[in-house]
Amino acid sequence: MSFDFKRLGMRSTAMLMSPWVPKGTVFQEPKGPYITSQFNLASIPATVKNIFNLSSFLTKRDAWSGSFDELLLPLAGGPRTDTPLHFPTEPPPAHERRRLMSSEQRAAEPEPMHCSRASRPGTCGRVANEPTAKQLKLLPLLAELTGADLAAAAQGLNTFDEHARWIQERYNEFMKQK
Repeated sequence: MSFDFKRLGMRSTAMLMSPWVPKGTVFQEPKGPYITSQFNLASIPATVKNIFNLSSFLTKRDAWSGSFDELLLPLAGGPRTDTPLHFPTEPPPAHERRRLMSSEQRAAEPEPMHCSRASRPGTCGRVANEPTAKQLKLLPLLAELTGADLAAAAQGLNTFDEHARWIQERYNEFMKQK
């Protein structure tokens, strides 16, 4: 079966920040150029084409995509002046912050770790070696993709490590099918 590339892929959130956007404005969908148009990555070249009045679009996708220039409205009195001129200074990375702490402060604050790490009790609000929510979501998907009996497998899966092993085995099995 061939893929026709007419469907939009994964959606992601974006923010348009400009002194030309009215305060508190939220946009979900573009006004055009077509009734089915959406904002997507091709909206960037569509916006460039419209702002600079270029002769043609690059592809059919950016011709279809909503343009951000409709969001950049001429405001009475010019651009907004209530926007910050500079971003605040970012905090130092966790390892640098820990280096600057006293030994008592370091002892009182646990070292930061990623949520998927199972070796640490209480990581992200779960008990060590319990399966993660991500693992539990992957089970039915991989079972469906590989034809594995999920009910039988679930009876023998209790720990993070058992889930990780089963997921890795099903993933390897799925990749061999391709």
